[in-house]
Amino acid sequence: MPNTLSEDAHNRIKAAQKDLVSRCGGIERSAAHCSYSPSHMGRFSDTRTAPDLMPLNVVAILEGECGVPYVTSALAEINGHRLAAPDADGACGPDIERDVFHCNAEVMRQVAALTM
Repeated sequence: MPNTLSEDAHNRIKAAQKDLVSRCGGIERSAAHCSYSPSHMGRFSDTRTAPDLMPLNVVAILEGECGVPYVTSALAEINGHRLAAPDADGACGPDIERDVFHCNAEVMRQVAALTM
C-alpha cells in the first residue's frame, strides 16, 4: 500500500473539508469551535492552493457540530467503504443500509419473540 494519498483522494478530502467548514457556519465560526485561527481554518477549506488536511480532532469536533460526516464519509469512500446511518430502534428495512448479519440477527430476534 502506498504511503501517500493519491491526488484524487487528497482532492476528495479537501472538498469534504470545504463542505464541512461551510456547513459549520464558515471559516470564522469553524475556527472558533476548534480553537484554530481563521487563517489556519481557511487553509483547511481552501481547495485550490493550500494542501493542509484537518487533524482528526478537528474533523470530529466539526462533524459533531453540524451532524454530517463529510470528511469521515470521504475517508471511507477512498478506502472502498461507505457509512450507514444508525436508525433509532435498530430495525432493518429496505431504506436502511446495514450489514447482512445485523439484519439477520434482528429478524431472528423478532421471530423468536413471535413464537414465544
